[in-house]
Amino acid sequence: MPSINFGKPQNEKIWEIVKDSDFNDARCLDCVIRNQCPTCYGINYFAFGDVAKRPEDFCKMYKIRAKAISYFYGKMLLNPEKYKNRLDLEHLPSIAKGVIAVQKAFGED
Repeated sequence: MPSINFGKPQNEKIWEIVKDSDFNDARCLDCVIRNQCPTCYGINYFAFGDVAKRPEDFCKMYKIRAKAISYFYGKMLLNPEKYKNRLDLEHLPSIAKGVIAVQKAFGED
């Protein structure tokens, strides 16, 4: 998909396709990882005719990935001194909140 300059449309045809979209799939609005979830607007458009609608398989894949990452970060948080070169020690509370949120959202204790 050609790039779009949101200040001024570079291509009127592309702008007509995307101008009314907020680029958010309604299914994603309450998702814990929505801000980290990548998307390809070109794939969305070609698959569904809508740049905002994301393929469900991608969603499942990124949720599995988020669960795995939260698991490993959780393990590191239990022993932060051992992983001090891999953890941002200054932001441990934020990291812990993220791990807990992902694990709660996706059914992990």
